[in-house]
Amino acid sequence: PLLCLTIHNPRALPPARRDKGLMKLHVANAGLRVAKFARLTAPDGSDVPDAIKSLELDFPVVVKTPRGMSTMDVYICQTMEEAVKRSGQ
Repeated sequence: PLLCLTIHNPRALPPARRDKGLMKLHVANAGLRVAKFARLTAPDGSDVPDAIKSLELDFPVVVKTPRGMSTMDVYICQTMEEAVKRSGQ
């Protein structure tokens, strides 16, 4: 094996390579630490304030679209209003 590592690539995991929320869930389930996060679903960003409050986050916060690549669609938000706006994009 490459680098003496055994590669496990279950068929269920490829979608997690494109969805940041799924990726974090799989990484956490593998026992690794991940930053606090919430999977938000409201198209208008209305679920952002509750998520920020329940996770006890301080600003700035990072808002990422689930399917962006690399740093595409990643926003550093300084205010609640900006986080709500970016989440709804």
